[in-house]
Amino acid sequence: MTVIAEDAKQLLLDLSLYRVPINPVEICGRLDIVYDEQPYEGFDGTLIVSGEKQLIGVSSKIKDAGRKAFTCAHELGHAHYDLNIAKTFHCTRDDVGHGKQKLDEKEVRANEFASELLMPRDLFLAEIQKKEPSWDLLKGLSKTFQTSLQATANRFVKLTYHTCWLVVVKDGVLHRFTKADHNDFAPHLKKSFKPPKTASSGFIETFAESWLYAGRKTKNKKLFYCAMPENQYGECPVLLWDRGNVLQNEEYQRDEFDEEQERRDDGPPHRRRW
Repeated sequence: MTVIAEDAKQLLLDLSLYRVPINPVEICGRLDIVYDEQPYEGFDGTLIVSGEKQLIGVSSKIKDAGRKAFTCAHELGHAHYDLNIAKTFHCTRDDVGHGKQKLDEKEVRANEFASELLMPRDLFLAEIQKKEPSWDLLKGLSKTFQTSLQATANRFVKLTYHTCWLVVVKDGVLHRFTKADHNDFAPHLKKSFKPPKTASSGFIETFAESWLYAGRKTKNKKLFYCAMPENQYGECPVLLWDRGNVLQNEEYQRDEFDEEQERRDDGPPHRRRW
């Protein structure tokens, strides 16, 4: 368990809130932090500290309740770790949870804290156990933890023993991705991807080289993908699954061939911690 995971768990235990669903607004109340919603312009969440008073604001323009919860939890992360850096934080949609492939360290830390706070590691693992990835499973988890679908998918991909990825496609190209730290394969997208009009009914078989950087280990191997329609932000979330952990289980060592392939593909995108 990471230090951030331990910090989030200890906070919940101290407040007697270590059970799901976890309401970050209730946490604000227990910590004497004022919570407010306003139609902010230019950012989704804010933390303002003046003397002994603290305020967390969340944009009332956010439609998804899970997204609002994550934004509040993100600002609680700043309150927990970053008041020695600044007393005011204005966090955009790109800063909170997802949006950019590369983020400032304090935003990465606040996002990790929010995930650990809303979806505590032990409680989340108890729910997923060895269940196979699917959007139906993720929708159920989203309802249980009262978190957004993408935040839930990010958490599942990071914690499941299955080798899988959350790939977000925008305008037909790879926009960002999430993977577990033990997963050695960074996604790319060779061809423009057309989002489906309706959610896929199940996983579709595809070649690994279509989604992952080409190399000896991906050559002639198969992956499975399941895509959702575009959301309100024009993003299409796609679950990739190495069913049977075929790629991870095969003994392999990178060499000049693989490095040359990645250079031809302009190199892997920045890895992002969620």
